[in-house]
Amino acid sequence: MAEIMFPDPVTSRPLPPIVLVVEDDADTRELYQAVLNLEGYWVADAFDTEAALDKAEDLQPDVVITDIGLPGACDGVSFAGRLHARERTADIPVVAITGRPVRDLEGAGFIQVLQKPILPETLIASVRAALEASRELRTRERVPVLLEKSERLLRKSRGIADRLNRRTKP
Repeated sequence: MAEIMFPDPVTSRPLPPIVLVVEDDADTRELYQAVLNLEGYWVADAFDTEAALDKAEDLQPDVVITDIGLPGACDGVSFAGRLHARERTADIPVVAITGRPVRDLEGAGFIQVLQKPILPETLIASVRAALEASRELRTRERVPVLLEKSERLLRKSRGIADRLNRRTKP
């Protein structure tokens, strides 16, 4: 059995921007993820607002992309309001995607509203624009917390790997 090795966090590449995609349609969610992953973004996803609020609180994404028509009592507009009402997620820019007329969502707190169907290039351009708005948040708050979590997980993983390696050596 090969020895288990883990990368050194000091020499690893910096974290890519995190995009949280909130979309109840699995095929659409996967499409957005694929497009954004190809552009080098770290993509987290949620199919409803409760899961999205939890992930946003934990991950502190650079950008949130949300569908307006979501299941349950909370649509994309309410979700954005709840997200921005929380101290830790108040500054995260939110891009809305909707089949409704864009003018219906003016003043709802979105950095941009995209009309369905959207082209991959449009999605990417929107995320890039929103990243400019969240650059300060990324360096100020999220990176130290995520690096600390990453280092704890790495230490724990190395401990497990060491125990496994001791068990497998003759």
